[in-house]
Amino acid sequence: EPDGLALSSRNARLTREARSKAPLLNHLMRDIAAKVACDMAPGPLLDAARAELAANGFTRIDYLELRHPETLAPATGRPARLFAAAWMGDVRLIDNVPV
Repeated sequence: EPDGLALSSRNARLTREARSKAPLLNHLMRDIAAKVACDMAPGPLLDAARAELAANGFTRIDYLELRHPETLAPATGRPARLFAAAWMGDVRLIDNVPV
């Protein structure tokens, strides 16, 4: 979708309010990716994003992690891929972005 939310049948189950908040996941991920690409440490960025997601209605965060794109080992810099799965009500949103 233009707002960053994936085209998915499960997203149709989001309430109007949840639908308006759900794109925050992708926006935060893109922000983190840009900052890590500029050599900022990912740990504090990920912690702040988790807190912001929780404050904006995400009920559970299964993972929000920076990983090596080929081995999926934890990463602290580039190359990397940022992976996320978080719940908005009863809908599990998943996403990943390159770093």
